[in-house]
Amino acid sequence: MAATDDTRTHRPKTGATFTVFRTFCFLTAMMFLNPVNCQLSAQTSVETLEQMALTLNTSFVTPLLNTLNGQVDLIFVLDRSASIGWYNGAWDSMLQFVENLLYEFSVNSVHTRVSIITYSTTVSVDVDYLSDGSASSRLTKCKLNDDIEKRLRNKALHGWTATTTALERAKQVLLTSRPAAKKAIFLLTDGRSNIGQPPSIPAREIANLRWSGWNMDAQGRQVEIFALGIEDAVEAELRSIAYPSQQDHYFLLDNFQDFSLLARLLHGDQQEESWSVTDRSYCDFNCGSHSTCSCPSKSGYATCSCEEGYGGDGHLCTACPVGTYKDTLSPTDCTTCPEGTTTVGTGATRRDHCVCGDGMEERNGTCAARSCPMLPAVQHASMVHVNGRVVGDVDYNVVGMQQCKNTPGNTCYITCDTGYRASGEHSLYCNSSFVWEGTLPTCNVVTCGPYPNVSDSTLVYNHSASGPYTYNSTLEIMCDVGRTPIFDTFRTCLKNGLWSGARATTYCKSVECPNLEVPAFASVSPPECGYRKHPHGTQCNVNCSEGFELRGGAAVQTCGTGDRWSHYGSTLTCTGEYFISDSK
Repeated sequence: MAATDDTRTHRPKTGATFTVFRTFCFLTAMMFLNPVNCQLSAQTSVETLEQMALTLNTSFVTPLLNTLNGQVDLIFVLDRSASIGWYNGAWDSMLQFVENLLYEFSVNSVHTRVSIITYSTTVSVDVDYLSDGSASSRLTKCKLNDDIEKRLRNKALHGWTATTTALERAKQVLLTSRPAAKKAIFLLTDGRSNIGQPPSIPAREIANLRWSGWNMDAQGRQVEIFALGIEDAVEAELRSIAYPSQQDHYFLLDNFQDFSLLARLLHGDQQEESWSVTDRSYCDFNCGSHSTCSCPSKSGYATCSCEEGYGGDGHLCTACPVGTYKDTLSPTDCTTCPEGTTTVGTGATRRDHCVCGDGMEERNGTCAARSCPMLPAVQHASMVHVNGRVVGDVDYNVVGMQQCKNTPGNTCYITCDTGYRASGEHSLYCNSSFVWEGTLPTCNVVTCGPYPNVSDSTLVYNHSASGPYTYNSTLEIMCDVGRTPIFDTFRTCLKNGLWSGARATTYCKSVECPNLEVPAFASVSPPECGYRKHPHGTQCNVNCSEGFELRGGAAVQTCGTGDRWSHYGSTLTCTGEYFISDSK
């Protein structure tokens, strides 16, 4: 019988009545060799057990499932000493605990491998799939469950508690395991070790094991030890076995009723179920056409599953209809192809059998309407969508119009910006063969060219940023002195390629003043100043008669700019008295 220790915590106190009852019960069980229920203790609250189950999932299940390479080697060390047999269902609860703890793990030769060691006075390795070999290559969860049923379910429960020897044996098994696998040992016991040295010694030896290639910085500890004690287990001993020795690696329960409930609380839903082929005998050779006996990764109880490309419950399997596929062995329906895709026929077995339908093409991993190639942008132009085919040049107001569509039946119309002219066709049509009809134009800046030469003048250009004589360039015509412009002197290069203003070419005409008006009592020289026009710069003398004085301007009048004499703005007059001399 396992020893007790007063260092246990979180345990209901039942006093002398409990002690007398247990002593009588255990003696009765030993005399009649028949397991009886010797429990008489308060149960832990469901909330506390749920929290313990959560801690187990957090510290044991989740970290192992998240191992970088997915390789996990697990060893379960189960106490099968005589005291286990004194509680009805205790051994079954232990086996159920193992099964439930493995619920989320994919048990096979590639991912999670399992070994189960049981011990009392002696130790036996009842299940071992850790080392490479033919046995591990056949490992599935169904095979493991079958081994548990055949090798462990009816295991004899007797003897002392050789925990130290069991851990030493676990170390030997670990030494044959995969070097790259994360490893964990889970010990279940209901009492103190009572044979050999303290179990902390082999536990530390296990904790110090190292395999080459394991990176602790990136992957953490390679080996961890968990210890769970029930009933008369000792907390101090559990803590000494656990590695690391922290509260989420060792646990203590008051009785097997709590332990049984904890086992049932361990189920989770972290990973999706998957199925692998297993021995047909597990399904009683009862699977139908296109169905195979398979082992589900969670429950580990064999079932018939439909093959890849077939959907159904495993007993009736039909080929996946067009537009669906199934890439796994499972008793499930086929999966619908992504939107816009379909399959060529029935029975598709892979996601990549879903192809784009008529008029569709794959683009960046999705199906899109098949189209003409994307047109490159045309500089200095607007490219707008026009439904249907466009014949000839059309003057569109592109403001608010949609961008070009490159699907069949649509036209991309190119309108050059103001001041630019297209060389090539204005429109391209996307036909049913997904080819553009037409040639993409280029838009070149409009050029007016140099203005015709104007004699007797200077032409001053202010060219636009697009280049000399191009759209929006300006010109000023400055006639030489003595010349006056005829038609516009300021011109702009227009979008039609012409200079603005009068169509007639500007020229510079010589300036001519009209004949000089001769005031009364005056004469001019030369005389022709008084009766004909004179060119710019001509000088005429105005002479008043004797006794008269010239007013309103200088005696010398010059033909200046703007066909005006220098006295322009005033009137020339000769003022004075007119004397008639006596004749003798």
